[in-house]
Amino acid sequence: MLKSIYIKNFAIIEEVELEFSSGLNILTGETGAGKSIIVDAISIAFGERASSDLIRNGANKSIVECIFDLSNTKDKVDLSSFDEYLDGNELIIRREIPIKGNSRSFINDTPVPTSKLRELSDLLIDFLGQHEHQTLLYSSKQLRILDNFAENHSLISEYQQVLTELTELIYHLKEYNSKKDSLFDKKDDIIAKINLLNRVNPSPNEDEEINAKLKKIENAEFLSSLANELYNVVFDGDFSCYQQLHRAKKIIDNLSKYDDKFNEYDAEINSIAISLKEFSVFVKSFLDSIDFNPLEIEQLRERYSELKKIIRQFGSLENAIDARQSLRQELELIDKFDEKIAEIKDKIVEKSRQLGDIAQIIDTRRKEKSIKLSSEIVEKLKNLGIEKAQFEVSFTQSSANGFEEIFEQPCAIIEDNFYKTFSNGISHCEFLISTNPGFSVQPLKNVASGGEISRIMLAIKSIIANADNIPLLIFDEIDTGISGKIAQKVAQEMKELSKFHQIIAITHLPQVAAAGDRNFIVEKIPLLDDTIVRSKALNAEEKVKEIAKMLSGEKISEYAIKNARELIKSVAYE
Repeated sequence: MLKSIYIKNFAIIEEVELEFSSGLNILTGETGAGKSIIVDAISIAFGERASSDLIRNGANKSIVECIFDLSNTKDKVDLSSFDEYLDGNELIIRREIPIKGNSRSFINDTPVPTSKLRELSDLLIDFLGQHEHQTLLYSSKQLRILDNFAENHSLISEYQQVLTELTELIYHLKEYNSKKDSLFDKKDDIIAKINLLNRVNPSPNEDEEINAKLKKIENAEFLSSLANELYNVVFDGDFSCYQQLHRAKKIIDNLSKYDDKFNEYDAEINSIAISLKEFSVFVKSFLDSIDFNPLEIEQLRERYSELKKIIRQFGSLENAIDARQSLRQELELIDKFDEKIAEIKDKIVEKSRQLGDIAQIIDTRRKEKSIKLSSEIVEKLKNLGIEKAQFEVSFTQSSANGFEEIFEQPCAIIEDNFYKTFSNGISHCEFLISTNPGFSVQPLKNVASGGEISRIMLAIKSIIANADNIPLLIFDEIDTGISGKIAQKVAQEMKELSKFHQIIAITHLPQVAAAGDRNFIVEKIPLLDDTIVRSKALNAEEKVKEIAKMLSGEKISEYAIKNARELIKSVAYE
C-alpha cells in the first residue's frame, strides 16, 4: 500500500505530506483547492511526463516522493524485475523536476530511467479518473482484466513457455540461414585448412619443443666446427703444429751434429710433441662426443617452418588443434545444411500448432467468461444508476501470411489457419458499452461522460476485486453527475472494494466521504502575494464537521451535524 506522499514546490503546492491508511482514503475540499494536483503528483512520481511548468513560482525544482509498504504486495505482484533496487519491504519512489534540464527518477535512492517508474506504475496503481489517467481504457489492460476474471493464469504461463520455445527455434533457423551462404562461400578454404592440419598434424607446444631442440643442436654444430678446426691446427694436416714441430726436431738433430748446445733442447722438443699429441687426443675425444646430425637439423628446420605457417593462420597450435574439430563440423554442417534447416522448420510448424492449441483454449475461455462478465457489469451498473447499459467484449485476431511469415516470427496455427501472436495469446479484446437506449455499443474509451466512465470502472473493479492484484486504486471525482440513492450505492461499492485494494478517492459526495477509513481536507489558502495548498488528516470529529459542511454548505447546522453522524454510522453498518 501507499504509506505516504511528500510533495514540494509542485504547481500551487508549497509543501504537503500525507500519510495514508489501508482501505478507503478520501480527499475532500472545495473545487480548485488542489485535490487533483495531489493525484497528478502521484502520477508524476510514477513516470508520467513532467515539465518545468509544474514547478511552483520562485522555486528551483519540484520534488514528489512516494513511500510504499510492500509487505502484503510481494506475494501478489511480480516485482522480480526490480530486485536490484528493493531492500526489505519499503519502496521509496522519488521524482525531481528541475527548472532546467531533465527530471531525475529514483527507486530507493538509486537513479533509474523514468521508464522504470512507469513499469512500477503498471504493477502497483490503477488511475481511474475522468481524464488522462484512465488505465482501464487501454485494450491491453482490458485483456488482463478478462484473463483475471477467467482465471487464465496457468494457461497463459503454458502459452508463454511454448512461445519462448518457438521464438528460440525461429532464432536458430535464422542463424542457420545466415550461416548457410557464408559457409558455402568458404567451403574450399575450410577443406584447405583441414588438409593442412591433417598433413602437419601438430601437437600441443610442439613449436616450443622443436625450437629448444634446434638451439641445442645448432650449438653442437658450432662446437663441432670449432673443435674440428682446432684438431686440424694442432695435429692433423701438413701444416699442423705437430707436423711443424716434427720438422723442427729433424732440423735440430742436424744442427746438434755441429753444435752440442742444440742437444739441450731435444728433450724439450720431445716433451712439447708428446703434449701436443695428448692434446689432439683430447680434442678428438671431445669432437667424437658431440651429437651432431646435419640431416636431423634440416628436418627439424622444415618442421618448424610448417608449424610457423599454421601459427600464422590460427594464432597458436592449440587454436589450430581445436579448430580442426570445428572445421570438420562446419564441413559436415555444410553437407547436411538443407537437411538441418528442414528439420528445424518441421519443429517450428509442430510448435506453432501446439501454440495454436493453447491459444484456442485461452480464447474459448475468454469468450465464455466475457458473457458472464458482461452480464455482471450490466447488473452492477444498474445499481450505480446506469440502468439501460449494454456491455460487450469484442475480440480480434490478426492473420499471418502462412509459411511466408511463420519462419520469420512466432505464429500460431489453428486448423490450418495462421495467426499473429502476442505475449498472452492471439487476440486483442476491447470493452464495448452503450449507456443510452437506442445507441449501439462503442469502445469504452469513446464514452463521453467522465462520471459514467468512473462508475463503469468502479463496476468492473468491484466484479474482479478478488482476481485483480493491483494494490492501489485512485478514483478522481467518481461522483460527477450523481447524488442521492446512487451516491449511496457508489459509496457502498467503494467501501466493499476497499477490502481488497487500498483506495484513494477525490469526492464531492458526502456519502462517499462518510465511508472513508481516513479522511483528508485539502484547502487553498490565499496569501498577500501568493496562494498555497494545505492538507491534513481529519480526526473523527473533524470528519463529521467536513461531511456536515458537504451536506449543508459553509454554515453548519446542528441538523447537518446529526445527519453527518447518521450517514457515517449507516456506512459503518452496511
